[in-house]
Amino acid sequence: MGEIQTIPKDIVQFEAAVTPPPSARTSPPSPSSITPVGPAQPTLSLAWGWDSLMQGGDITMRELESLLSRHCTPAVDLGGYGINIYNGVRYLMDCNEAARVLGVRGSIPSRVSLATPGFPRNTMFYVAYDGNFEGHFNRLYLVTDAANKIVSVQLVDEHPKGGCTGTSAGNWITYNFINTRLRASSLVHVMDESARDGDVIRIETRMCEPKKTGRKSSSYEEVENTKLLIPIAFAQVILHCTQIGLSKR
Repeated sequence: MGEIQTIPKDIVQFEAAVTPPPSARTSPPSPSSITPVGPAQPTLSLAWGWDSLMQGGDITMRELESLLSRHCTPAVDLGGYGINIYNGVRYLMDCNEAARVLGVRGSIPSRVSLATPGFPRNTMFYVAYDGNFEGHFNRLYLVTDAANKIVSVQLVDEHPKGGCTGTSAGNWITYNFINTRLRASSLVHVMDESARDGDVIRIETRMCEPKKTGRKSSSYEEVENTKLLIPIAFAQVILHCTQIGLSKR
């Protein structure tokens, strides 16, 4: 009781009712009993069928599940508004406002549909920006829900400098989750790791290839690395989707 569901034609969204119906009022409330009510906080907006099965994508879903399940459990939590994801960009903040906060509104960005297995289906998008972030990342992705609200941020370094160490532990496949990039050869090493920083899970990936020396070589060079930042509330939704996606495989 006390909750109503607002369901637009193509978006699932929940809002809290703040005013009782006239029939429920018996007498005007006294001024001392009135509690001020602010504007409703944004909630996650999802299209119909967002957690339905998708064809393929098992590898990426399993890897997402492995990385995220260390820090939270599956749940459909549409709240979480206000979690600081990255440099003042907050969970469920309007994408244009987030771009303004980061100072990346110099050009007209293109909004691209996201197809990452394990993310809510047919309802996520991203906007990519070129620039110089943290001194070495050259791309920044603002990932949004169906209503253009921020759900995660990814930074990508497509031209890292230096070699690769620890490649013996590189048995992962996915090295860029937002662009769904997977290694195509056993000679390529991918290292993925996750950590929790407060209310945000940080997934870092590194992809290394053998150096091109004209002969077989055991030394590797780093080709791409990423940092994906996912708020706990949205990570729980992803785990809910991967649980469904992998349950009948």
